[in-house]
Amino acid sequence: MQAEATRIAVPSPSGRHLLSGVEPALRGEPQIADSVECRDQFGRAPRYLRISVTGRCNFRCLYCAPESDEPGRPKADALTDGEILRLVGLFVRAGVRKVRFTGGEPLLRHGLPALMKSVQALEGIQEICISTNAYLLEEHLDALVDAGLATVNISCDTMREDRFERITRRQGAARVQSAIAAALAHPQIQRVKINMVVMRGINDDEIPAFAGLCDNPKIDVRFIEFMPTAEVAYLRDMLVPEDEVRARIGTPLVPVALADPSAPARLWSIPGLSGRIGFISTMTHKFCARCDRIRVTADGRIANCLFAESLLDLKALLRSGAADAEILAAVVAYWSGKAAGHRLDDPDFLGRPTMIAVGG
Repeated sequence: MQAEATRIAVPSPSGRHLLSGVEPALRGEPQIADSVECRDQFGRAPRYLRISVTGRCNFRCLYCAPESDEPGRPKADALTDGEILRLVGLFVRAGVRKVRFTGGEPLLRHGLPALMKSVQALEGIQEICISTNAYLLEEHLDALVDAGLATVNISCDTMREDRFERITRRQGAARVQSAIAAALAHPQIQRVKINMVVMRGINDDEIPAFAGLCDNPKIDVRFIEFMPTAEVAYLRDMLVPEDEVRARIGTPLVPVALADPSAPARLWSIPGLSGRIGFISTMTHKFCARCDRIRVTADGRIANCLFAESLLDLKALLRSGAADAEILAAVVAYWSGKAAGHRLDDPDFLGRPTMIAVGG
């Protein structure tokens, strides 16, 4: 992505500023003043921050949110833009270089493009991106691009309206498909990632059709294995494992070299198509060993794993008057306890989140 020439320096506790000047994306890994060593016991460092900017969503996807949990207005004590910027500046000092805005549905947060632009301008941030259900994407696309967006992840589990209503409990399939087309047509959007959660008996017969979308060089179609989550009925026989998805694509796949080995999706190409196929196989092909993601929930807690059994309340620290050094020390200590891997295959595991609350 083309980064802004002007960067914002984030004050450190000592009064010094983060390194400014030469664009970090053009010179490799930036050297950040007052950076701290932040690694877990397995040597993993946080490089990728996923921040949920709202718990609200205009869909009620059956694997994400219980129907009874109706969307409401943002809580009065949700993180402010200023608090988010402060936290991202601290995460940069701990090693974060990429920020993804999630929800709920992030485009329901008023003023999101302005917030994204401010985050993109922080020294050390090399990439910003967004995960969205795309219902509101088309009307905000130009503002998001102006904020620095070049990659968009779109949740789209079916191309059929009847099925769309069954999965999301809302209407809107045509609107989502229009937004996908608009993102692909936008000259400054470099990559559109279509995320399909594959569910046996619900949408698994659309696997070949989704693979066929890879006729555009900007597209990644990523098949995601169905996972157990809290408060949402989970049937193990709904899981369609990666190996079966591959077989049902019915075409030999060619591996694609990854620029980022920590990425959750393994990428492949289909001969004759210019796009890419990806597999995010949390259940059958764990990728925990290379995980560098840290999450901030909509209510200001951080999770060192999507399935963490304990979270750290950063909002409480922010609002108690804690100094940057104190907050950063708490983040480093919390990250150091990151587990080797998730325990979703353990029936007694209690760390299953409601996805809408954690941000996926």
